[in-house]
This record gives sequence, C-alpha cells and structure tokens, in this order.
Amino acid sequence: MNIKHRFFALLKDYLTTHAHALTLVVLVLFLPLIYMLVYFTGGIKYVYSHTMYIPILLAGILIGPKSGFMIALFAGILLGPLMPIDTETGEMQETFNWIYRLITFMLIGIISGIASKKIKDDGKAIQNLMSHNQETHIPNTNYLSYAESHLKDGSFTISTLMIHNHYNIKDVLGVDIYPFNAF
Repeated sequence: MNIKHRFFALLKDYLTTHAHALTLVVLVLFLPLIYMLVYFTGGIKYVYSHTMYIPILLAGILIGPKSGFMIALFAGILLGPLMPIDTETGEMQETFNWIYRLITFMLIGIISGIASKKIKDDGKAIQNLMSHNQETHIPNTNYLSYAESHLKDGSFTISTLMIHNHYNIKDVLGVDIYPFNAF
C-alpha cells in the first residue's frame, strides 16, 4: 500500500474512532457563530435566532440526548441573558422570554436524541433478526455479507452448514441432544 492510501486509511480510522468528539467540537464552535449572526443582524427580535435549532438537532441526532441537552443549554444561555432583543436600543429580553426559549431548546435536544437512539436501536434489532436464527441465535447465511464486510484480514475461512432434514435429526437424536424447533 502506498503512502497516500495508508494516510487516508489512518485518517478514516481516526475519524471513525473520534466521530462523536469531533462532531461535538464542531457544534460547540458553531454556536458562537450563530450568536454573532443574531447579534449583528439586530438581536433576538428577528428570525435569525431560529438558526440555533440546527446545532441542537444535530447534536441530539448524531451524538445523543445528553449532548443535545448540553448544546441546547449552551445555546439557550447565549441567546438568553446574553442577547438583547434589539441591539440598536440595547433593550434586554424579559426573563420569562429567554427561559422559555432555553426550555424549548433543551426539550428539542433531548427529544431528537431519544428519537435518534430509538431508530438506531431498532435498526440494530432488525439487523439481528435478519442475520441470526431466532431460536438458536446462531448466525445464518444473511450474516455472511455482514461478516465479509467487517473482516479486514484475508486469513479467515467461513463455512456454512445447511440442515434440510431437521425433523429426522430431531427424531433420531431426541430433544435432549437436538432441542431446536424448526421455524
């Protein structure tokens, strides 16, 4: 393997290993940029504050409910007591206004994280149902495509055993030796 391919392989491994941390860093750096956008466009009274939903949703979806909550908390503080309604007049927000926004941000971060986690867990459960026998929990032939994509070293041999006379084996050996039922 040449140096270029080796470099990109190492970069891919690093990004895969540290994806959550890198995503969190990018989102945390994104928040002050949105703060400046809202501030320099006139304050919280304009629509630009809704841009803050983007990093909150991304944190919840990509990293999880805890990170969604933390990003939402930070975003709510930035657009709360630190942001005036109108930057020209310097008029500050009422406390109820920014607390309500803070709570809404946190709920969106948590709910998006929980929903994303549920979808990921359901996907894993479906993958397991498709790739394993549900009685024996032994991988089936569908598992081969999954295993092949995850084996990096070519020194493995995969073999399969197809049992077509399941009932005959059970009759001869008995349920004490062969307890599995046919599906």
